[in-house]
Amino acid sequence: MTRRIARLLRPTGSRTWALWLAAALAGCAAPPPAAPPPAAASAASAAGAAAVEQRFAQWVAAFRPSALAAGIAPATFDAAFAQAEYLPQVVALDRAQPEFVRPVWAYLDAAVSARRVAQGRAEWDAARAQVEAAAALGVAPEILVAIWGIESDYGRHNGS
Repeated sequence: MTRRIARLLRPTGSRTWALWLAAALAGCAAPPPAAPPPAAASAASAAGAAAVEQRFAQWVAAFRPSALAAGIAPATFDAAFAQAEYLPQVVALDRAQPEFVRPVWAYLDAAVSARRVAQGRAEWDAARAQVEAAAALGVAPEILVAIWGIESDYGRHNGS
């Protein structure tokens, strides 16, 4: 090997950086590590899923008397829960809501702003008939407008 080729192959300075970059990129292109044997993983997840389903069914059975005592007809309850299922993603999203994962004052500092208060007053005036109808049914207008602002920013955010 000539000296010139040997010098080019020797990693120094910016060539060292290029060598590390090439190695890192090669590592990214490598196939992912082998997954655990599917039989063991699926057996464990099936057992966990069965336990969760059983706990959900127990909860539904325990909740039914409360619903019936509150005036829900048995047929209505049964129809509503006939196809209900436990959805772990929904529970995870519920537990990650900003109002539950931050201290209350940090949440309120982010949720309440001069713009939102001004917008709330304007929306209250614009929807006065609906606000008064809700008040006639026992819903506090302040609470109604506050929830409307927090949950949808007065209609700006309609779900994702």
